[in-house]
Amino acid sequence: MYNHNKLINFLYYLILLLPIAFVTGPLIPDTIVILTSIIFLYICYKENLWILFKQKIIRLLLLFYAVLVTSSIFSGILLVSFKSSLFYFRFIIFAVAVCYLLKIKEDLKKNLYFVFLSLMIVLIIDSIIQYIFHANILGFPILKFYGSTGENGTWDIMNYSVTSFFGDEKILGSYLSKILPIFTVLHIFHYKDNKFVNLFFLILLVILVISITGERAAFFHSIIFLFLTFIFLSFKDKKKIIILFSTTLIISIYSLLTFDDKLKHRITSSFYNLDKFQFSQFHKSHYQSALKMFNEKKFLGNGPRSFRVLCKEKRFKTSQSSCTTHPHNTYIQLLAETGIIGFGLVLLFYLYLIFCLSKNLFLRVFNRKSDLKNSQLVILIGLFIYLFPFSPHGNFYNNWLSGLLYFNFAFYLFLFSEKNLIEDKAKNKLK
Repeated sequence: MYNHNKLINFLYYLILLLPIAFVTGPLIPDTIVILTSIIFLYICYKENLWILFKQKIIRLLLLFYAVLVTSSIFSGILLVSFKSSLFYFRFIIFAVAVCYLLKIKEDLKKNLYFVFLSLMIVLIIDSIIQYIFHANILGFPILKFYGSTGENGTWDIMNYSVTSFFGDEKILGSYLSKILPIFTVLHIFHYKDNKFVNLFFLILLVILVISITGERAAFFHSIIFLFLTFIFLSFKDKKKIIILFSTTLIISIYSLLTFDDKLKHRITSSFYNLDKFQFSQFHKSHYQSALKMFNEKKFLGNGPRSFRVLCKEKRFKTSQSSCTTHPHNTYIQLLAETGIIGFGLVLLFYLYLIFCLSKNLFLRVFNRKSDLKNSQLVILIGLFIYLFPFSPHGNFYNNWLSGLLYFNFAFYLFLFSEKNLIEDKAKNKLK
């Protein structure tokens, strides 16, 4: 027998578990995404909630999904490509489901805030312990990278990375940088635009932890996030807070880099390539191979997941290091695998983010009132950084990364629902 309240409560607890599930790897969070999508589709069917999918941004995403599937069909590697494209729609449904729950379950925001807060504090403490003692509270050793010293062929530790509970996976920094926008939105909701000092203090600690992971992209993303929140958000004693935390951050990072040569080399080596908008020659060779693939099939691309297959072919090879699972840049990957159509749809959304932020900045420059709230600005900034084109990215179709992306996107839907479409429909069902 269909029971609306039981199903909603089950989804409620699944979403509360999701932030912790991401720490365990890709399996559990993807299982939560799948279960949420299936159950929510069933709820939509029983209660005729299909209007929730009629928002323009959802239609754009469904069109993007159609492009992925069509590209797979014409890829020539149908089974390989379908692994990434066929069930990609689950992330879209998941985002709508989380948005719906945020609308109808008033305490979900509060409880999610405390889940994120507790998790971030644990990760910060555990990471510091691992950095100092080279093992975390569970005994996971710090991740070490060895190389030849050039002296008698001996090998030594060339670099290391703090990974906390992620173990051998070097994604702690990526995870923290990607949940910062969600946590910031929840903090703003919980404290009603107050206690920004507490918020920025925690963000400062997160940035310091990300710095000792050695993950350069995550480090720069988190710095940009803090910088943009300083610019766009409105809060009391803004100038004093910006000066205080900017000074503290600079001194802290400088001290870390001064006393840790390996970390200094890892972080500062990025600056040598900023003028080329790349982080290594390996990335450059990946880009060149991907663009060759795009030139062969410009309209629909070679199909999702095709880069890892086609890069082995001689006509796409640009160097010995040009073949990998993905080209490490979302936009170049989309050009190669979904052509100008798939690329264009994502670019269109990104340009919209730029427009919203630019409009807000323009209004502030001319001392006019912004039409966006702090929470809305934060999620726009988060998605802007997440999809920033001049940065290395993971595999666009990776389940773990997609789950984080659409978790952020769910908050975008929640904050920008068209004329409260979801809220009105949801509340009608509760009467």
